[in-house]
Amino acid sequence: MLQTVDVGERSLASYEGVAPEAILEELRQAAARLRGTRVLHVNATPYGGGVSELLCSTVRC
Repeated sequence: MLQTVDVGERSLASYEGVAPEAILEELRQAAARLRGTRVLHVNATPYGGGVSELLCSTVRC
């Protein structure tokens, strides 16, 4: 059985001053095209281990 893990939310504003503005603008444009789409991230482990650590770098943990 898959376990649901609450990873919270993070906006692109969290990356302002860290990521280059050109990249953030590209992401905003891509996000606009994907508005309303749901994304499922399936992982082998909910916490710990190398693969699950990538999840925290993709979304807020």
